[in-house]
Amino acid sequence: MLRATAVLALVTLSSAAVAKPAGGFTADVSNGVAIQLGDNDYRNFADPSYQFGLRAGWDFHLTKLLGIGPEVGLDAAAVTVDSSTFGNVPSRFARVKGLFGARLTVHFSIGYFFVRAMFGVDHTEGSFGNSLLRVNLSSTGFAFVPETGVLFKVWRMLHAGFTLGFPVGTNDFGAAYVGTVKSFNGIDITLQGTVGVHL
Repeated sequence: MLRATAVLALVTLSSAAVAKPAGGFTADVSNGVAIQLGDNDYRNFADPSYQFGLRAGWDFHLTKLLGIGPEVGLDAAAVTVDSSTFGNVPSRFARVKGLFGARLTVHFSIGYFFVRAMFGVDHTEGSFGNSLLRVNLSSTGFAFVPETGVLFKVWRMLHAGFTLGFPVGTNDFGAAYVGTVKSFNGIDITLQGTVGVHL
């Protein structure tokens, strides 16, 4: 009788351990567009631009459905400059953000929903002009990136869905600037398709 009770208790504890996993590695890759919301100087600098995003972290399971954990991230955008400001002048700009933050995940039977908040560095660099006169611009400032999204299970650990973000970044090009665009607090809305793994 005592032996049977001990075996039953062991099985119960083992089942509970399986039902509440400790968590696992997560990684997302996103591609989409960044659309300028403000301020006015930022809208005079850039038009909707392609953006690539990478996120990696660890999801600690608080319960079977709820997880939380740290993440690091990288955003890279090929900036499409505003035609009314730059005209036909050859221009090329890139914007890169290095980020760190956390993600809250809500799991369901066919995927998971998440919200995240990340902070870091926003660096914009580029140039405009021709071969005779070319101006180089560079700025490094603060970045804040809140995001939300939903991913659906495609196959085993592979998920796919979309991410919606509202990144904020500060930029100041100093003495060299285009027209009235010297500095700006850039606010975007980002719409991205996302593929992720959740181990």
